[in-house]
Amino acid sequence: MSAETANDAYKGHSLSLNERKTLKITGVTDAIGFDEESVTLESTAGRIEIGGEGLRFEVLNLKDGMVELTGRIDSILYAAEPAPEKNRNGFWAKLFR
Repeated sequence: MSAETANDAYKGHSLSLNERKTLKITGVTDAIGFDEESVTLESTAGRIEIGGEGLRFEVLNLKDGMVELTGRIDSILYAAEPAPEKNRNGFWAKLFR
């Protein structure tokens, strides 16, 4: 994937972390799994794994691709490649339509 193609794939994706307590993410396409210590999301920039303590969703809007998490954020890890385009019909996508 060229740099220009990669930049196009990530359009609409942003991440904002405030004092390791509030994390806002756009470009989210699916919520794969979560508990109080980890959240796994699929985004236009690939899979994102968030680790911490007391994590909870304040906003989970997959239609608009917006997520806001609160708690103590210890780590944010991206997969190496963006997610391939496919039909996004995961459990959370169906639940929050």
